[in-house]
Amino acid sequence: AAGRVASVNGIAEALNARDQNDSTRATSPLKLAPGAVYIDTTSLGVDEVVARVLALVDERHRDDA
Repeated sequence: AAGRVASVNGIAEALNARDQNDSTRATSPLKLAPGAVYIDTTSLGVDEVVARVLALVDERHRDDA
């Protein structure tokens, strides 16, 4: 938020806690939909992510043809 100092570690911890809470809650837990594809973008650049997504689209389109 504006005017607040935050550390990278603090932000990472807050995001991890949020994700843990979201994925383990009793009502509507956050989880991948059936058939969804998970792409870990942690060490990828934007161009690499786009390339992987486009490759998946091409692959799925070929499979449907």
